[in-house]
Amino acid sequence: MHPEIEKLMNIALQDGVITDKEREILLKKCEQYGMDKDEFEMILEGELSKIAQKQKNVKKESDVVKCPNCKAVIPALSYVCEFCGFVINSNQQRNSNTNEISLSDSISKLENFIIDIKSYPMPSVGKYVQIAFFAYMTVGLYLLFRRKPKESFENLVAKCQKESRYILTYYGNNDKIKLLVKDLENDIQKVKKERVKTSIIAAFGTLIVAVAIVAGLYLFREFNLHRNSSESKIDNEIIIQIDKEIQEKNYDKANTLILKLNDDKNVILKKSQIQLDQLKQKIDDVTSLIKAKKFEDAKLALSQIIWTRLSTQYYEKEIEENIYKTFVEYKNAMNKSLPEKYRIESDSLGFK
Repeated sequence: MHPEIEKLMNIALQDGVITDKEREILLKKCEQYGMDKDEFEMILEGELSKIAQKQKNVKKESDVVKCPNCKAVIPALSYVCEFCGFVINSNQQRNSNTNEISLSDSISKLENFIIDIKSYPMPSVGKYVQIAFFAYMTVGLYLLFRRKPKESFENLVAKCQKESRYILTYYGNNDKIKLLVKDLENDIQKVKKERVKTSIIAAFGTLIVAVAIVAGLYLFREFNLHRNSSESKIDNEIIIQIDKEIQEKNYDKANTLILKLNDDKNVILKKSQIQLDQLKQKIDDVTSLIKAKKFEDAKLALSQIIWTRLSTQYYEKEIEENIYKTFVEYKNAMNKSLPEKYRIESDSLGFK
């Protein structure tokens, strides 16, 4: 037999029972190392037979104890001697075998596992939503680094099952022990069923929360679109009035109407148009100085006509810059009409 197969077989036989999963793994190893499966099955059955015979012929001292009073043999879990009525209240008196793990220790270990299983965190909507939220906010990193329980629920159940098999293997001929183990296993099954039920409820609840969030975001988007549409309609009506006041040079009234606009872009657009209209008037006034050949006065007046920046946000800058370029072109055209020695430095088209 290949050493690797023998090693795996010995590990599987430690608890005296070969599960279907263990048998499947061993047979796959046989196929991997070219060992005949039927031959291996014979060897395995022989080993199992040896263990069964040993358990049958060798009566474990931990399965029974002697009454300290009358020396009668009584079951290990008995607290009162059925022959003389002596009360046994010392673990040391009930089990003097130190070579094997005591029955009481095994049962205590099994009960501790069940306590861990019962206290294991149940799935919940809040937990699922929390995981989904932090996973979204951290682009999945939360799933990698979040704090997890030391042992999984499935691992705890597997340990319980292993401990139960051990107890039944060595103490299974005691009806009281079999009944106790069965009760403990029933407790595990109840927790597993409750966990499955809770998981379904939590998953369904999480789905409802997710649908509610998506529906809320959709309604919020629709509400904003409707509000923006309404505000845009109102702005358009106000803009018509503002344009009328600008044409009539009623800048104060135009500025008052601008305060009613909802969109900041429209505010910058109309304020820039008002400033352009006012500066163009000042530039036009320079024409009379040029006709009177007062070139020094024209140069001074033209140099004092400066654009005042209005935008503060990046999305407003482009709107104002387009109108600013119109101002620069208009001013530079007037500057070129001056004799060359009286011209001022041309304004840059770039918007700083």
